[in-house]
Amino acid sequence: MDVPVMTFNIQHGVDYNRVLSAAGTAAADGAGENPAGINLSQVAQAIRQCGAEIVALNEVRDVMPGVVHPCFTPQVRILAEAAGFPYAYFGRAIDLPGQGLYGNGLLSKHPIRSARTVMVPDPVVKDEPAWYETRCVIRAEIDITDPKTGVCKPLTVLVTHMGLASSEQKNAVQTVLEQRVPGEATLLMGDFNLEPDSPILAPLFEVFRDAAVLLPSDTRSYPSDNPDCKIDYILADGPVSFLKAAIPPLVVSDHRPHTAVIAL
Repeated sequence: MDVPVMTFNIQHGVDYNRVLSAAGTAAADGAGENPAGINLSQVAQAIRQCGAEIVALNEVRDVMPGVVHPCFTPQVRILAEAAGFPYAYFGRAIDLPGQGLYGNGLLSKHPIRSARTVMVPDPVVKDEPAWYETRCVIRAEIDITDPKTGVCKPLTVLVTHMGLASSEQKNAVQTVLEQRVPGEATLLMGDFNLEPDSPILAPLFEVFRDAAVLLPSDTRSYPSDNPDCKIDYILADGPVSFLKAAIPPLVVSDHRPHTAVIAL
């Protein structure tokens, strides 16, 4: 049973082409805080174009109860409706007082049997010259039914967006490993903010397989207009194999999407 999947850091829908055209101006700097600078319709179009049935999203916003802000909308729900996904989940990482919520998302054309948000512990000591931000991992159980045979197979999907400080990244790796169940069909997707040769990722590669083995060695994902590094990943564990992988040259967000086709 083949399932196309995708991971995409959407930078909360900021119109990256608009930012590029306004580079060096106040309009570029404030694109994400102006409703006119957020374009979810082109994000939805990119998702449809990639043809995925399961999509991991990073840097998504949502509304905060009792707060109205023009730049904070239920983005996961909006994208699910616009791109044709009947199942969706938002994983809240942080609250932005007076604005809204921020975190990761999951879209699925297959039933999400259960989903929860697992917080990544913040480092006790924050002494690196880096931006610190609380992160999370979505852990979802998705039922994949073969339309030909009617056989249903469970798939665990983990979605995360790792931090910028090494201490945050190490905590994220540990949290992911704690969510892994050996032998369970599992996908791990997201923006790790680390390149493949980072020793911080080594514990993940000891148990997860990387779809990037199917990509040319020089394939990059960030920044989307002229990528010079690969920091977006689709990894698998258990009875999951990769049939295809790609990083389509789409300039919508500051990241290119990363796609793959898995077999269960």
